Amino acid sequence: MASGTPVIAMNLGSTQEIISHGKTGFLCNNIQECISAIDWVIGLNRYACRQHIEDYFSIEQMTDGYEAVYKQIIAKRFSQNGHFRSLVGLGSDRS
Repeated sequence: MASGTPVIAMNLGSTQEIISHGKTGFLCNNIQECISAIDWVIGLNRYACRQHIEDYFSIEQMTDGYEAVYKQIIAKRFSQNGHFRSLVGLGSDRS
């Protein structure tokens, strides 16, 4: 998709998080749906595929997402324990 190419993929795992069905590609439940999607993929906008990646999967977006998850984990651990030692698991006395 980063190259502007629509994607046809099985609707498994994280594909729903990456592909916007009918906009940047098609999510299929079986091989026959994948084969049928080939006829429809030509109608998708290649610019929209590229734009989708830039909007949701840029370095900045991914970094911000990871940072938010790490902050949630740290806040949860700190609220449970009052220190960070158990987060690291190294047994140091730093808190």
